Amino acid sequence: AALRRAVELDPGYARARVELALSQIESGRWSEARAGLEEGLARHPEDLDLRVQLARVMAATGELDASRRELEAVVSSDPEQAGARLALGTMLLEAGAAAEAEEHLARALETEAGDDTYALGHYQLARLAAGRGDGEVARRHLTTAIDLAPTMIPARLALGEAELASGRADEAAAHFAAAAEMRPDLPMPRLGEARALLLAGRHLDARAALDEARRGFPRDPAVAHLLARVLATAPAPRVRD
Repeated sequence: AALRRAVELDPGYARARVELALSQIESGRWSEARAGLEEGLARHPEDLDLRVQLARVMAATGELDASRRELEAVVSSDPEQAGARLALGTMLLEAGAAAEAEEHLARALETEAGDDTYALGHYQLARLAAGRGDGEVARRHLTTAIDLAPTMIPARLALGEAELASGRADEAAAHFAAAAEMRPDLPMPRLGEARALLLAGRHLDARAALDEARRGFPRDPAVAHLLARVLATAPAPRVRD
């Protein structure tokens, strides 16, 4: 309400429009965000932040070509626009254009931006590295992403999987457990923790993680399946009690 009031009081204040659009985007109010951004651009056609947010709305509503054109125009106007490079790199990554995506993501990390932008850039570069089978590079990018944004759950889950793939099951379990503490409403972190503990031979701890998961997600078949696996392979009878 305060952001909308700020825009109403000063329709020409571009920063207020960007903040209002971000709020609307986060709550999925795409049409409202787009209308406000387009009105802002009519007043401030040179404002690149408004164009980046408009491109985000276009991408989220399926207008990928239009979104890409907006982002390319922003990067052409200001090669140091980190948000545009990050969004364009992510879009290219999803489209399978790995080399172009890596160029834009790497450039985004060379600009002056906030920790969240840097963290997202490292996360997307980790995805690229993992896709070409370079697990250690992916792991370094994910570690940096988490250092910059400790609550980035996708990065923690991806790092847990990377540690598992490298045979570091105990380290993987720790990352999954941290994600589970941050997002107890999601089953994936507890399932990842239990898988890692099972691979580490820590059946009793795996059983405890799955008991926790069952309390939160009693009807989740993946939880039941993994618990059955733990019970079937546990060497100690007390795990099965």
